[in-house]
Amino acid sequence: MAVLRGSTGGCIASLMMTVLLFSVIQCSSATQFVVGDSAGWSLSVNYTAWASKYTFRVGDSLLFNYRSDIHNVLSVTGSDYTACSSSNPVTTFKDGKSIISLTSAGSKYYICGTPGHCGIGQKLSIMVLAGESETPLSSPLSGGPTPGGIFHSPVKAPASGPSNSATSISSRSVLFAFMIGAIGAILNGSVLLSIV
Repeated sequence: MAVLRGSTGGCIASLMMTVLLFSVIQCSSATQFVVGDSAGWSLSVNYTAWASKYTFRVGDSLLFNYRSDIHNVLSVTGSDYTACSSSNPVTTFKDGKSIISLTSAGSKYYICGTPGHCGIGQKLSIMVLAGESETPLSSPLSGGPTPGGIFHSPVKAPASGPSNSATSISSRSVLFAFMIGAIGAILNGSVLLSIV
């Protein structure tokens, strides 16, 4: 019976595979943004300021948390956003916990359809980017719809406190990559293989 121990080169190869795997997973991660952070979709948030903290990309999603007996979420056109018009929504959400997938690049507009709410600020305008290196499709204009999230950043803005405002799968990616690397290191570096 021969006993073989993995080489140092095998451990280095496992480490390199882990780094590569992490890089691939990190590049494909999507983020779910909790609109308004812990305050949710309500009258107490400046959504222009909230959106300006983030970069939104195709594949990300928005989670609107709200009291469905008081609020709703309407996806609207840019002109309906500016006019706070709820008469012709593209899509209406009323369930109190609405997830909207960002499936295409460009400006996206959302308002609360409850009378008076949009007029006092319960509205959100964002710019969705297609990829890592793409520049915004337009710049913010004072007095008109202001697409939020136009600042390119390779790292998502961190969540603060107990509310996780931007949940990324990257933390799971790190754990997964670590587990794969650890398994590779065990198999290549420290587990004895018996050949009969």
